Amino acid sequence: MANILAPFGFQFLGLLNGTPPNFAPQSMLIQANYNVAIGQNDAVTMDTNGYITRVASGANPLAGVFVGCRYLSVAFQRTVWRNYWPGTADSVGDIEAYVISHPDALFKVQMSGAAPARADISGNYAYTNATPSAANGLSTMTLTSAAAATTATLPWRLYDFYSHYGIPGENGTDDTSANDIVVVLANNFINKTNLGQA
Repeated sequence: MANILAPFGFQFLGLLNGTPPNFAPQSMLIQANYNVAIGQNDAVTMDTNGYITRVASGANPLAGVFVGCRYLSVAFQRTVWRNYWPGTADSVGDIEAYVISHPDALFKVQMSGAAPARADISGNYAYTNATPSAANGLSTMTLTSAAAATTATLPWRLYDFYSHYGIPGENGTDDTSANDIVVVLANNFINKTNLGQA
């Protein structure tokens, strides 16, 4: 069954050692009134002032994957919890962001085009940056569909096909069709030694 392109960014699956996805994300900061939207499951990096920002396509290294935030809202006059930062001037002070930054975290992500071959496992990939959905707050980032590279500075390494984890027939589990879903491991989280191919 052909896969449908319905990107959701980098969704945390668990750790390399099999630990389920139940540990606390790291607390980081978004600078007050940062005007770029950050969606749940967006890859983020850290600027020179120690704040996270949504990254440009293929930017490296990464701080991790954003999963939500809380801040004091001007509009609601209270602290709000959201699965995304809308990129509007609605905060009083900096925004507390929650980021999956564990060096052994595995994420599922949709390819934006041709499916990789089994020989591409352990190869390195860039990704495409896009504005998150304002309707549900989810990321729309995808992994590039170009052939795997040996360039260790690319941010993601192909770990496996999601078909080994998902339900048969689920969208993205047809490994022979475009827009399949794969499992990746970060090469260059800022708190991780580079594990990319030489």
